[in-house]
Amino acid sequence: MTLFFSFIQLQRTLDSVNYLLHVNTGSKIKHFKSLHRQTGIPYSEMLFFDDEHRNVEVEKLGVTFHHVPRGLTFEMFEKGLEEWRRRQSSN
Repeated sequence: MTLFFSFIQLQRTLDSVNYLLHVNTGSKIKHFKSLHRQTGIPYSEMLFFDDEHRNVEVEKLGVTFHHVPRGLTFEMFEKGLEEWRRRQSSN
């Protein structure tokens, strides 16, 4: 599958990734609310991988959460993306 992004969409995506790389501590709910405010990206379009299961709380916002207890591998990435896609198709 080929993804096409406008320059503005690409810049927003890169800004979002940069923001998330700096999110370490504190409430992930708070971080995702801030990310949503800054980017306008709907929660339902967000996918979050984390090794701390307690951060599943972001699903209350509509974010897809995928637990990666041993870190993110390609296989875990694919599984998370599958779950995100499944949720997209059911909306």
